[in-house]
Amino acid sequence: MVESQAQSFKTRMINKISLAPMVRILSRAYGADYVFSEEIIDRKFQHCVRYENQDLNCIDYISTRDYAVILRCIKEEKEQFILQIGTNNAQTAIQAVEKVQEDICGVDVNMGCPKKFSVGGGMGSALMRDIDNAKFIMKSLVDKFGQLMSVSCKIRVLGTFEETMNYILAMQDAGVHWISIHPRTAAQESKVPARWFIVKKIIDSGLVKIPVLGSGDLFSPIDINQFIQFTGASGVIVARGAIHNCALFTQKQEMLNPNTYEENFELWIDNTQEQQQKEESVLQKQIFEQENQKTDNAKQKNKKSGGGDDENVEFSLNLVKVFETRYQKYPMLVPILDQVREYFRLCIEFGNHFQNAKYVILYMLKTHKDHFELFKQLQYGRNFQDYARILEIEYMLKDVDQIKQLHFDAQYYRKNKNIIDEIVKAKQAQTDDGLNAQVGSKRTNEEILNEQQIQQIEDGNLKRLKT
Repeated sequence: MVESQAQSFKTRMINKISLAPMVRILSRAYGADYVFSEEIIDRKFQHCVRYENQDLNCIDYISTRDYAVILRCIKEEKEQFILQIGTNNAQTAIQAVEKVQEDICGVDVNMGCPKKFSVGGGMGSALMRDIDNAKFIMKSLVDKFGQLMSVSCKIRVLGTFEETMNYILAMQDAGVHWISIHPRTAAQESKVPARWFIVKKIIDSGLVKIPVLGSGDLFSPIDINQFIQFTGASGVIVARGAIHNCALFTQKQEMLNPNTYEENFELWIDNTQEQQQKEESVLQKQIFEQENQKTDNAKQKNKKSGGGDDENVEFSLNLVKVFETRYQKYPMLVPILDQVREYFRLCIEFGNHFQNAKYVILYMLKTHKDHFELFKQLQYGRNFQDYARILEIEYMLKDVDQIKQLHFDAQYYRKNKNIIDEIVKAKQAQTDDGLNAQVGSKRTNEEILNEQQIQQIEDGNLKRLKT
């Protein structure tokens, strides 16, 4: 029975189209098989409490230090929700999963993140330079939780194929149920074509006995279909493609059917042929340099004016061309504005922080040329009221409970610290009661032992008197 449960975790991702940490609730509503949390540093869970937020019908994990929301989830997503953590230590990883295990169906260790906040702490892609520690972490998680939930890891590729294979086999030996591979090195940016041929080579080796999932340049349903056909991957995890079109998950059957699209691999020649791997064209470089310059200028401007990170989201001319090519023959089934409005509704329903909602909505629109003017208007929006007016959905805010509105600035728990403080006090009281019970039990045992010793002495004295 136990073995079959572990086996089910190994096969759960086969023929599944899952979402990377982005528009989680919306993508799940459109049919994503599994959804991942954003990468959360495991140590953040050491000082937090679980709070069932009845006002928003969700579960919040709140820091007891600064009262920030570390993780928000809903009960309905548990069987599809995988916690993604950043870690460099087996013990803190286990403690993090123990804290949230009742609300997740799996844990995934991010070994692919190249960002400074992750790598600087020995996490993310830094773990790929420490294979022994990575293997120990994964084995520890498998030993502790492998019969309760799926345990997996996300990696990038290393400098050589042999190094990459050795790393994957080490993770397999640690007992992970499946592994997802992003076929770029930690140093390669997203403008470098994802090397699908490496994923194919890994699978074709026959050495990897666990399911292999892939990601990278999965911009549309047709990309996903071609990736699975070409590599033989068990499934995929979609990132940028889902931001451009969350509704692509409604086409799951088409994406898995090899006969859906009549295309050849010419469009993906940079992804599929090793000898074709080359530097970007001069035009591509110019486009990226222009975009980077725009972003740098925007950051400097915001720094002076006190603007937020959301204002750094720039319209992406390069990605517009990429997506236009993909969707020219097979248009989106759900218009992007319908998706944006539905995302807005979910933000209101679950009391999402406005700045986060703004950031995501701008990202959803940044690759849609037809909505460039709308994108520019939304850049200057300062609250949900502005966005409702610009998107012509003001009716969505008319009957919003006041309590939900209190969450829109992400300061609710800081302004209502007593909610969390009471939980902390209650937990401390339970701990104290438990310790007292243990002490009481220990005293009782000592008393029993003393009584037995006294009885033995008395029995001995009685024997001596009789003799």
